[in-house]
Amino acid sequence: MTGAPFLKVEQADEPIRDSLGQLWSPATIVIAWVEQPGQAARLDAPTIRVRVVAPYRPEMTVEELRQAHKTAALDVLSSAVLALESPTTPGLAVIGSGPSSTDDEQDEGPRIR
Repeated sequence: MTGAPFLKVEQADEPIRDSLGQLWSPATIVIAWVEQPGQAARLDAPTIRVRVVAPYRPEMTVEELRQAHKTAALDVLSSAVLALESPTTPGLAVIGSGPSSTDDEQDEGPRIR
């Protein structure tokens, strides 16, 4: 894979007010690489979708809000990379449909193995 990925705010939802009165703007950030032509096998280019929540102020410009969403995505991805680099991170597991090492926890979410 060559080239830098592109980044876009795919979806920005209406701002919401929390129980303390603070305003937040949920959004989906997409980071994707362009597929390379001429590959021997059909390989999908990597794509990352991140749901984030950024602080919101009514006087923000569209560009300021986009930057707040990007900053929130950077914070989430930085935390994820740190967790991936630390093999002793509690709770770090592969999500899949195989046997669970946490069978004693009855969870409605994805199976952890």
